Amino acid sequence: MTAKTLRDAHDRALAQGKGEGLLHTYLVEAGAGTGKTSVLVERFLSLLAAGTDIARIVAITFTEKAAGELKVRLRTELERSVRKGATALEEPLLRMDRAVIGTIHSFCATLLRESPVEAQVDPGFAVADELGRTMLFARTWDAWLEDELSKGLPPALAEARSLGFTVDRARDLADLLAKNRDLIEHVPALVPAGDPEAFAAEMTRATAESLRLAREHCSDPEDTGFAAIASFADTVSAAEYLSGDARTAFLLKSVKPAPGKTQGNRKNWDADALASLRQRAAALRERQQELARAASHNAAVALVGWLRGFVQRYEAEKASAGVLDFDDLLLKARDLLRDSAEARERWKDAYDRILVDEFQDTDPLQCEVAFYLSEKKGASARSWDKADLEPGKLFIVGDPKQSIYRFRRADIEMYEHAKSVAGGVLHLVANFRTRPSLVGR
Repeated sequence: MTAKTLRDAHDRALAQGKGEGLLHTYLVEAGAGTGKTSVLVERFLSLLAAGTDIARIVAITFTEKAAGELKVRLRTELERSVRKGATALEEPLLRMDRAVIGTIHSFCATLLRESPVEAQVDPGFAVADELGRTMLFARTWDAWLEDELSKGLPPALAEARSLGFTVDRARDLADLLAKNRDLIEHVPALVPAGDPEAFAAEMTRATAESLRLAREHCSDPEDTGFAAIASFADTVSAAEYLSGDARTAFLLKSVKPAPGKTQGNRKNWDADALASLRQRAAALRERQQELARAASHNAAVALVGWLRGFVQRYEAEKASAGVLDFDDLLLKARDLLRDSAEARERWKDAYDRILVDEFQDTDPLQCEVAFYLSEKKGASARSWDKADLEPGKLFIVGDPKQSIYRFRRADIEMYEHAKSVAGGVLHLVANFRTRPSLVGR
């Protein structure tokens, strides 16, 4: 199906008195060049032709540039239709300045400014751009870290550093947590750590035994397997000069039990001695990896727990400065609609239609905002995917193959889940962008 055939079907349905025609499909999924945005424009025009107030339609795009282009495109189509005699579109053309077309962030800012009490935000808040946000983050991090280190090296940071985690990486993690603070409560629990000290002792014993067997059963000291075992033994022996925790961390992270499966020539070894030593080394490596994974996991969990203090400081600094960053706009708008039934009902009543472009790049919070606003009046689901949607209110278009995965928290799994919740899916298959002379070869 193409955008044109979809519009033709819609016009036929209107002529037959079927309300808003066939354009009530919740999601249009299509590849590049198939006319996804054209369908969204057609949907907008069809709603206006059916009598929907232009101020009661929300069109959400991915960037400010895309929003500007959509406004120009919509005005152009309205002017063309009016010239052809579509008198019903004359008033919408005159009221184009009332059209709610923009990014999800600008739309959420509107919700918050109009509902500051329920949203618990400063009515006069400013929105920090990316540069402003980066500068505020840097100042807050430096001050907070200095305060923390003045009390001594935090245990969580000390443990992470013993596993090779630097302060710079801790800063990166703090930035990630600040941008995803709605997910901090979902940090996994600690896992059983095992007994690294017992493993360190076991490795020391196994090393000595492997070296003894190598000397007894290998006829060539130049054999790669023999050399690997000797080097392994020397490294383990050198670790004895480290302190307890440092020695354990070193044996877990930096020492590779030998011989490996490709080291050694069986011609230089008695019977199955080489195979036996390889098997023993493989068992040690597996046990080592299990303990290392557990240690890294628990260190990361502890580090996140410590960095929560920074996130709280960062939130306080923003509140003191009266600013919200882009993540705040989404998070606080979602919380407003999720937690305040009165506010959700008021905003559901404010808009008749929600149109979302480039849905494959949606942030999970954006998805929640769109679905809460598209819920039937009087309903108040606690979870967006349990919302009882108003038929025809939500219209989204996207192409999962074009998802900018993880950029600005784009989540293709969220896209697929939203698609299953929405219900109807329309596929556009005709491509108008590629040249037959190229793709036909």
